[in-house]
Amino acid sequence: MPFKATTPTSYEQKFENLWNFLFWINGLQVNNNASWLYGEKMRSVAVIINTTLHLVTAVHYLLAVLYGVDTYIKINSLHAYIGFLNGFLCAFVSICSLLVLKCRKKKFLLFYRKLAFSDDGNFLKCLYKTTSIYLFLLFLVPIFTVTSITVGYNRTVASNFTSVLMFGLDDSSQLFYYAKILTFCQFLFVLIFCKYSVDSMIVYFVHICKKIARKFRILNQKLQLALVNQRSLRFNDFNHLRQRHQQICQLTEEVNQLFSPLIAIWLLGLAVSLCFDLRAFKMQFAVFYNLFFGIKILGEICLLILVFKTSAEVNSEAHYMNERILTSTISWRVKSEHHFSEVQNYYYSLNYILFSQRLSTSSIGITASGLFLINASSFLTMSASVLTYVIVLYQTS
Repeated sequence: MPFKATTPTSYEQKFENLWNFLFWINGLQVNNNASWLYGEKMRSVAVIINTTLHLVTAVHYLLAVLYGVDTYIKINSLHAYIGFLNGFLCAFVSICSLLVLKCRKKKFLLFYRKLAFSDDGNFLKCLYKTTSIYLFLLFLVPIFTVTSITVGYNRTVASNFTSVLMFGLDDSSQLFYYAKILTFCQFLFVLIFCKYSVDSMIVYFVHICKKIARKFRILNQKLQLALVNQRSLRFNDFNHLRQRHQQICQLTEEVNQLFSPLIAIWLLGLAVSLCFDLRAFKMQFAVFYNLFFGIKILGEICLLILVFKTSAEVNSEAHYMNERILTSTISWRVKSEHHFSEVQNYYYSLNYILFSQRLSTSSIGITASGLFLINASSFLTMSASVLTYVIVLYQTS
């Protein structure tokens, strides 16, 4: 029986179903066919409940952080304070992502339609597999987190955590048992609906960057083929390349606008959370608590690498055409009135020069909300900052 190739549109449909399933609780969708998710009314109620819980959790952890300053920092017990900082940071980043994208719901819907890849089934198949792997591995982080904390349960740590979240509730109180249950449920909400929601949005951003980089790469291959064959492109060919390049550049600008200022918030949140977790890992808790922080550290490093790698790939592909054109010359055969003669003079074609000016004047790329270009140098800068923190941390211990 011959192998039956999967049509590219089927993978586009799989992607749409995947993103609709992950984002429906946040009121976001990538097409208009998301009504199958428990109905429109049920979905609206779930979105309202989810948004309310996000706000309540963020405010609750913020108040706990302020209360913990007086309770723990002044008595030099920073290790008991890191959990509240991480919880507040996670809830804050999640509510910012939720509210910003919720306000841009229509743009979020319309933008995905422009990224259709109906003619590249192999690329979509590979992208779908890698995206599914990323999402699955990130989903293992909250599972391993809950497992490690449950197996390595520490009564003292849990009591201190609950006491601060309930603003000094005494562990001898009759309500303390129910307070611990409420604290655990809120912790699960932060892990699943806050952290994993943000992680899914970051993977979606990475998915978009890979598609845009692919569009640039296909355009670069067409131009490179012409340069290798040393043939002069006609005006219509260059006009098509300019228009296509302008369309992809416009997509890149829309990505920056759609996810601004979320990209900067995500990167800052991941970097700060990574520093908090490294500080907690250094404090030498029980084995299962160290396992919890170790898993979180690994997940945050992977997300940072993904964001920087894919964004840098877009920036590299976007400027590849300019580099190729500036280093290319075209040989021409000049026809005289009576005979043909090949002139050994090399010069740039006017079409190439005009196209090169179009490329050189376009400062396109994925930026962190306009603050800096996301590339290898910015990744090294952030890595150096984290490494400096680690060195200072171990030297002062």
